[in-house]
Amino acid sequence: MTATEPLLAHAVCRTRMIVAAAVLAASLTCFWCSTAQAHKPIFLHQHEQSLRVDDASVSYAAYGTFHAAGDSFTIRGPLNVGDTLLAQILVPDALPERRGSRATWPRLTVTTPSGTRIPVPFTTQPEKFHEPFTQTNYLTVSNLSRRADAQGVYRWTVTAQRPGRFVVVLGTAEQFGASDVAALPRTVSRVRTWARGSKRSTLDHPAPDAASPSDATSAGSGAVDDATALAAPATRSALVVAALMLLASIIGIATRDNSYVDLFWGINFVGIAVGAFSTMDHMTPRTWVVGVLVTAWAVRLTWHLTRRKLRTPGEDFRYATWRAQWGRTWVVRSLLQVYCLQGILALIVGAPIVVVAADASTHIDPWLLAGIGMWTVGIAIEMVADMQITRFVARRATGIETSRMCTTGLWSMSRHPNYFGEAVAWWGVGLAGAGASLGLLGLIGPLTITLLIRYVSGVPLLEQAWRDRPGFAEWAATTPVFVPWPRTGRRSDSASSQ
Repeated sequence: MTATEPLLAHAVCRTRMIVAAAVLAASLTCFWCSTAQAHKPIFLHQHEQSLRVDDASVSYAAYGTFHAAGDSFTIRGPLNVGDTLLAQILVPDALPERRGSRATWPRLTVTTPSGTRIPVPFTTQPEKFHEPFTQTNYLTVSNLSRRADAQGVYRWTVTAQRPGRFVVVLGTAEQFGASDVAALPRTVSRVRTWARGSKRSTLDHPAPDAASPSDATSAGSGAVDDATALAAPATRSALVVAALMLLASIIGIATRDNSYVDLFWGINFVGIAVGAFSTMDHMTPRTWVVGVLVTAWAVRLTWHLTRRKLRTPGEDFRYATWRAQWGRTWVVRSLLQVYCLQGILALIVGAPIVVVAADASTHIDPWLLAGIGMWTVGIAIEMVADMQITRFVARRATGIETSRMCTTGLWSMSRHPNYFGEAVAWWGVGLAGAGASLGLLGLIGPLTITLLIRYVSGVPLLEQAWRDRPGFAEWAATTPVFVPWPRTGRRSDSASSQ
């Protein structure tokens, strides 16, 4: 390592910290200063009849949609004596709600801990309210503000007089945690989508009539909202992967064995799923399917690699070769070229997971079913190929098998059937997410892992390691390198004896 390398690394680290701090400061400033009253959002769903908040003095805005007259929803939360008892009903300043009147707007009633019911009066004239952060407009049609004269749980019950959208506002204390900031881009997208009345609404069902394109609440295109919705799951997934790769680097560098990073490869994708799906208010059928497929693949792969690591301790030849080549710079280059690079690649390959997390549609489409089928085929090929090579290695260890190359079973039709199965399984994950609003973008994941396996880190490295083994040349001449296919030539005697 030259004398300038530590200085350069220190400068790069400081630059990244400054940029991250600036981005965070700008986000927080935008969030808290863009509006005089920033409500914590709650998204109400048709299948729920009530919801409880931990502290009703905190400023909440509950977004919902009624689908029939007589529908109702209740929010419950505790207040202390002297807390502000706030109760408001807002409706979007858009069609059809804009044309409503007292006979059509939702009614709001507050029930005190003693059971006293307080009807919230309608305003004499609807008051316009512009929310600058989400760029949406509302009309305040009911308003009540007074001091709580009793301690206990209060109830805010809103009842529909006709189908339509509504917002229940309660509390005045603005409190936001780190999770609220992380979910901010997705929250903005959901509020905008709800206010437009789009069919992509993140609520269970949109309002019957959508807002007119000329309305101020229709600011921003669907494509922009979809892209914005990716930010929260992508950010949280990146944080989880960074933590996992930090742990892997500590283990690998402490033991001088970078091949431990392979054990974290599958775990990374479970972390991506946990991080991405934690930004959602509720799991959809697509997220359940993708989550199960990815987790099952990751558990199987991690178990297989762990067993192999226990059977053959020591650093994998690929990492050992790199470490010998890197010399005194092996720690820095390991961090950059092994751990950081693998974390970045995991995030790219995990694109289908993030895309699915950014979509709240609940329908089951042919893409989902096709993805399940393709994943099943891929994982079956990978499992069988791994089982066959494991048995081959065990037979060699006992002296029963004398050949240096496994050329039976799936290995007689492909020189790397396990890698092929892994690629097919990931294409299954990609197809399962293809029905999401940005599903095609998620296909960058299976495409990336296919190219990596076939042309970068998988097939080429093993082919290079095997090329001097007896029997490899003939096997390679008669067996496809990747996609399984019947052999193209006559098998050798040694191969036939297996």
